[in-house]
Amino acid sequence: TGGGSSGGGSSGDEEMATPLHKSRWEHLHCKQTLRGHHRAVTSVLYHDGIIFTGSHDSSVRAWTLEIVNGGGGGAAGATSQTTPPPLFHCAHVLEGHTQTVWALLAVGNRLFSASRDSTVRFWNCFTFECERVIAAHEGGIYGLAFGNGLLFSCGSDKTIRAWAVDEPPLSLRNARSDSSSSRSSSSGNSSA
Repeated sequence: TGGGSSGGGSSGDEEMATPLHKSRWEHLHCKQTLRGHHRAVTSVLYHDGIIFTGSHDSSVRAWTLEIVNGGGGGAAGATSQTTPPPLFHCAHVLEGHTQTVWALLAVGNRLFSASRDSTVRFWNCFTFECERVIAAHEGGIYGLAFGNGLLFSCGSDKTIRAWAVDEPPLSLRNARSDSSSSRSSSSGNSSA
């Protein structure tokens, strides 16, 4: 009644929240462990059925699903029980960075990788070919974002840089930016 709604309601909510929270996660288990990098993995991204990972080993790896056939022509019910689940395997190693890959971002059919080597690489998500390399910062690059046709990068040089990118296909209009000139030419702002 009156007293139960203030004190009792709070503890009742906590009691109800705990079992719900536990029931969602108590049966969580690892289905697969991906191995292949030679040093610590620093970034992971899922895009269009592909897992991309970056590492201290300076590489980006592309992991794709491998459907394992459970063997031949038994009854539908029997094969569905014996067919193992699809597994990810390393399909491609994207090399070119010379230091740790800290950030990954995918937009459309392009993968962007950012590294401590101060570059951003543009990769084709389907051919896995490097299409462009830009020296984006004066130090390591630790994050990437995309919005309003702009690729944003942030780095150890204490800057966030906005790169004008056309869609589709993605292409960089301003490959170098020592100040805000690339932003002002693409957005009409002339502030420095």
